[in-house]
Order: sequence, then structure tokens, then C-alpha cells
Amino acid sequence: MPTPSTRAQLEKAYRATLYEFDTPAGGARLRIDEPSAAIAAVHAAFGVEHSGIITGWNPHSVPRPLVSNDSANRRLHARLKAADYKAWPARHIAIEHKWNEQGYFVPGIPLDELLELGREFNQHAVVHIDDHAVPRLVWCFER
Repeated sequence: MPTPSTRAQLEKAYRATLYEFDTPAGGARLRIDEPSAAIAAVHAAFGVEHSGIITGWNPHSVPRPLVSNDSANRRLHARLKAADYKAWPARHIAIEHKWNEQGYFVPGIPLDELLELGREFNQHAVVHIDDHAVPRLVWCFER
């Protein structure tokens, strides 16, 4: 778990990030705590009430080489596939901080499973999109 000051910095960065993805049912561009009609439409098309966005990139928010990040994301994708989830590439674009990551949009994944994967891949937080189509930042490791 990050220190309180580090957590505040991370939260600011997560909130400044644009999360985007495309699926055969449509795509969306999301920001934390901002409702999205586009995600509501994607949820309806998939017949789900919630979804998640997760990455294997940069564990513990420490920059890693592209080859390491890609390897982690492939392992994450394999875990999602083994659990029978569909997953589409997602992009996390932090324009102000020049910090970009690749990850996955996962329709229908329950929050507890999303958090379990976040912990397994040493992520500080994941994005859970609730039944009101609002993306929420959820910390993986609470004190």
C-alpha cells in the first residue's frame, strides 16, 4: 500500500487519466467518477451491469521496460481467458503526466475478482464501472 502522500499523488494521476477501449459492441472514453452513456450502451449490449479496467503494466507504479509490461499484460489476458472472461484492449492515457499504459476492459467481471487480479499483478488500484455506468477508482490494498 502506498504511503498517504504517495496515495494522494497516485489518486491525482488516476483521476487525470483517460481510459478508453473499443469492443464489437462499441467503445468508450472514460474518466473516474464521470457517468458515461457510452459505457451504459456497452453494458446493455453485453448484458452486464458492471465491468472493469485493469492492467498488468508497471507493477507498484514503477515504470518497467516495454517487454516486461507486454509480458505482464499477456499473463493477465491469459488469466482472464482462463476465468472465461472476454477482454478487449484498453488504453490508459495520462496526458498531463505523460504516463500511458495498456490494459483490458472486462465486461461482467465482479469487483472481488477484479481486485484479486489487481493484487496478483501488484496494481495499486483498478477501475470498476458500476451499474450506473460510473467508473470508480478502487484501491487493491487497503490498510
